[in-house]
Order: sequence, then C-alpha cells, then structure tokens
Amino acid sequence: MADAPPKTVLELLTLAAGYLGKKGVPSARREADALLGHVLGCDRLHLYLRFEEQPLAAEVDAFRALMLRRGEREPLQYLTGRCRFLDFQVACDKRALVPRPETEGLAKLALRLLGQPQGRRVADIGTGTGCLALALAKAGAQATAVDLSREALALAGENAASLGLGLALLQGDLCAPLRGLEPFDLIVSNPPYIALGELDGLQPEVGRWEPALALFSGPEGLDAARALLAQAQAHLAPGAWLAMELGQGQPARLAPEARALGWAEARVEKDGFDVERFLACRRAA
Repeated sequence: MADAPPKTVLELLTLAAGYLGKKGVPSARREADALLGHVLGCDRLHLYLRFEEQPLAAEVDAFRALMLRRGEREPLQYLTGRCRFLDFQVACDKRALVPRPETEGLAKLALRLLGQPQGRRVADIGTGTGCLALALAKAGAQATAVDLSREALALAGENAASLGLGLALLQGDLCAPLRGLEPFDLIVSNPPYIALGELDGLQPEVGRWEPALALFSGPEGLDAARALLAQAQAHLAPGAWLAMELGQGQPARLAPEARALGWAEARVEKDGFDVERFLACRRAA
C-alpha cells in the first residue's frame, strides 16, 4: 500500500483493493471493504456512507496491518476473528477451520434427519469452532462436541459460552471419547477429507494457514471417514444416523463401503451448489 496518508475512506479502499488484487486475493474490493468495516466498526452500507470522511491515523495504521496480513493470504475470518454460520456468529481463528457454506448444508441435513431436535442426543466429531454442535444445540438438542485438538475444543467452548449454549466438550480421537456414554440419536461430522498429496493445489488461505490436522486424512483423504463408518454404529441408538461432509466424489465412493459394514441405509446428499457432498448412514432399527 502507498505510504502517503489517504485523504478519504474511498481513497483508502481504492489503494487497498489494488494492493490485494496484486497479491492475488479473490474479490479484492469486497475484502478491503470487510476489513475496513471491521476497523471502523461499521457494516458495508454504513462504510459507503463514510466514503468522503478522512480516516484517523490510528485507523489507517490498524487497517494497513490487517491488509499486510491479508496480502500474505491469511484468511479474512482469522483477521476479523468472526464468521457467520446460519443465523449466528462464532469466533474464528487459527485453532480451527473457517466454517464453510457447505457445512451449513450439513447442519440443515442433520436437523432434517433428527426431525424433532428438542432433547435429542447428538455428537459432533471434529467440532472445530463448534459451529455444527452449536447449531444443533440452538435447535434444542443435547450436544456433545469432540475434537482431537485441545485448542479447537477450547475455541468451541468459548463460542458456546458467548452464545449462552451448553455443550459437553470431550477431547480425543473420533468416537473414542464416546465410549461408555448413552447412545446418540445422531452423530455429525465434517472430518478431514483432503488427500496428503493435494497440499500444493490448495488455495494459500487453506494450505498455508488452516490447521493441517483438520484438513488431511491419508493418501486418499478417506482415513477419518472410513474410521467413522467403522466406529459410529456402536455409539448410535437403533435407527439413528451418522451424517458426514466429504469431498467431491467421496460420498458415492463410500456408500457401498458403508453398506458392507452393516449400515441399514447409506444415502448420498447434495449441497447447495448441487454437488454430492454428504453421506448419511442409518443404523439398523
């Protein structure tokens, strides 16, 4: 960004968008708007109403620091510290993946599978920010959030506290922390599903900044999903469901494997972008 102090908010945004564009950041102007709105404490509409204002030196300095980090392709959500998920917001930082729109689709699928969530027992495996568990708890379910990462689990707990929702937090690998607990009416998971060899093809925001533990799962990207298919039935009530978000082509590939493991039903479901994204498996009644 230019060293000369900008005279107006609009000039600052124009300089910032140009800088981000040169750094290869997609939707550079929209991202500049979001970051300056974060610094000034206003939404995009009110930012536009302030185009002719002269920003304070402290505001310019704070914005420039964020722009330099975004130019290094650090995710926008890590810079603002917030991410919207369905109808609520969660804190978001490098302890966990940034929640995706596809995962909102998984939350909606989980609620459909539950039917009446009030009082139902659900577990979210690999909870990250806690967004899935929190969406189910917000709908009235008794939610348990599991993660191998203590840091991610702490973030989920912080988000639960800020939303005034109760989550049971368990640290451990996949379904292992569920041993000895009462059966669940639903297990939901957005497990790691990227193949180890695909790192170089990822966007910098993902491969360089998001936690590898939540991204990669063996040479095919399927180790965690297969382990869940093998483990989850023992922790589900009869007729209950396991719902997972997976990579493109993976749900159809795993559905026959699920049936071979004794799941009574294995359904492939599409996300909001018409991609076969989810695998829903029902335990026999």
